[in-house]
Amino acid sequence: MALVPSHAILDDHAPKDELARRVVVLDLDEKAAANLASQLTADAVLEPLVYRKLHHRRPTEVRTAIPFRAPTARPSAQYQVTITGGGRPLADIDVLFYVADPSGQISTNTVRTNANDEP
Repeated sequence: MALVPSHAILDDHAPKDELARRVVVLDLDEKAAANLASQLTADAVLEPLVYRKLHHRRPTEVRTAIPFRAPTARPSAQYQVTITGGGRPLADIDVLFYVADPSGQISTNTVRTNANDEP
């Protein structure tokens, strides 16, 4: 990444496996991006970052939900959730989580509960 100044690198997903895809998020103006594109090798791709917004409005089912603020902003943080119905654990079901980031972008994640009703 010697072709761009360090302050332009917003994120660098460099996997341990040398054959895996490396993704670097840059903050460049059009001129700097064009200059970088002219210097890249054939095995590199430069494309705009497009934020995907799955839902324009908060789903009805979660509009009254109490927002949960994680105590820390660690990407590796894990949460344990117990899914119940009628007071009893529900095993082997799909659970759809709606997660809103501080900017309001909502993403979803579907997981299946295990035999102990834990996703």
